[in-house]
Amino acid sequence: MIMEMPASGRVGAMLAKMGYSDDERTNANAMAATLYSKAIMGDIKALEMFFNYFFQASEDERKTKESLARIDALKQKGISAVNSADDDDGGVVIYLPEIETEKEEETEAE
Repeated sequence: MIMEMPASGRVGAMLAKMGYSDDERTNANAMAATLYSKAIMGDIKALEMFFNYFFQASEDERKTKESLARIDALKQKGISAVNSADDDDGGVVIYLPEIETEKEEETEAE
């Protein structure tokens, strides 16, 4: 929540000077701009942090797309997939195919 809050004071002014629009002037963008500025000046630790942040975000997006593709593939095979995170809190979401229980199989056999 803090990262999406508007940047204020000198930080907000710095982002405006860099060309960020009003709605883009967030604490997250301020941190990214600061890391970028330090990285291009030769700060190796800032460069490492910058790349880790942006590559992690793209890796998470790739994993999400891959999970959704697997769910679609299961559905095309007629297998129902269960999303156990209906109230998504931003945490890890695990999709598992539904498995018939022994009781369901016994009921169907009768």
